[in-house]
Amino acid sequence: MTRAGWATTRGRILRALRAHGPLTKKELGRLCDLSRPTIDKALRPLLAEGLVRQDGFRPSTVGRRSVLYTFNERYKHVLGIDFEIPQLNLVLTDLRGDLLSCRSQPLPLEERSEPIALLEHVADRIEVFLSERNLSSPDLLGVGLGAPAFLCRRGERLSFYGETLPSWRDVPAKAVLEERLGVPVLLGNDANFMALAESVHLEGPEEVLVYLALRQGAYGDIRMGGAVLLRGEIFGGAHGNAVSLRDAYLQLRQAGEKQAQALDPLLSRGLRGIHPGDLRRLRRVLEEHLLVPMLNLITLFDPDRLVIQARMLGEEEEAFVERCARWLQDRLGDRFPFRVSRAQEGEWACARGAALRVLQSAFDAPDAALGQRTEHPKGGESALEPGRNPFGGFG
Repeated sequence: MTRAGWATTRGRILRALRAHGPLTKKELGRLCDLSRPTIDKALRPLLAEGLVRQDGFRPSTVGRRSVLYTFNERYKHVLGIDFEIPQLNLVLTDLRGDLLSCRSQPLPLEERSEPIALLEHVADRIEVFLSERNLSSPDLLGVGLGAPAFLCRRGERLSFYGETLPSWRDVPAKAVLEERLGVPVLLGNDANFMALAESVHLEGPEEVLVYLALRQGAYGDIRMGGAVLLRGEIFGGAHGNAVSLRDAYLQLRQAGEKQAQALDPLLSRGLRGIHPGDLRRLRRVLEEHLLVPMLNLITLFDPDRLVIQARMLGEEEEAFVERCARWLQDRLGDRFPFRVSRAQEGEWACARGAALRVLQSAFDAPDAALGQRTEHPKGGESALEPGRNPFGGFG
């Protein structure tokens, strides 16, 4: 068997076990369309490396019981980061994407104009987070980082646009974090990762899903992010920046309405504890400013489903989603038959979606991401083969 054929065989087995395990050799052969000798040969190194483990026996009323094999979801971990600004949210998942641990903490905004200093701070927080869980960089398969930013240089650098966002242009975030952590880092837009996390809750992948999220900024502003999934895959356009809705944000101190100006001091202190009447007024202001961008997305992408995440509105979120649905359907009629639903994923949506994107990319090329451990720049082990990129077009 050629090296390429061997890689394909091992990848097929890993994907089958991850999706359907535990399985016997016979069941693996049927799912992967592989012979028993090929299955035997492929399993030996996977068992030796710890990627696959035995998991008891398949019950049988006659003859010998067949050994079950399962994918070892704790072989490595994945770290997801939500560079939300003003918060830094971290989640740790296993190789199935199940959430193991999470943390949220404020970012030092005084350093937001110094990108390298802020990224070093993020790396420090990551190392502390891992250390508290008796983990280190060699225990990670990869790191995903979502940010309200534009991707540059095919996903290697970040640029921010907006009066209340860092004034970063073409910052090498991927290189800085990879140098510090010694593991692959995947960058992406925060709304894209939130949409990917939300898709886990749907009955099945929609042909086209449009996702919209409202997030509170650091200085009394509210940002609106958009994403599109095509059959469960992020539609990023040519450079990863599709549907990023540049300038779709509301800075209440400049909105002009008296009610918005009255809400500005409350937003500057955060939405927790805000009076219900003020929250209703805020919802109406947001509806006035954000319905047209929603309409544009629907007419551009003709989705099966629109998911809206407005958790920052608390008890007014449901009313906001219902109002948006009625307004859109009144204007579009039956020309665009789509469903509207409220997001189910909570505050960890972006960070968890970042971890899921790492896994999605890794299992597109599981041999490169999981198959051969080699030395990484900090002296430990990496799950990646040198010179190969399991994260597709993102770097």
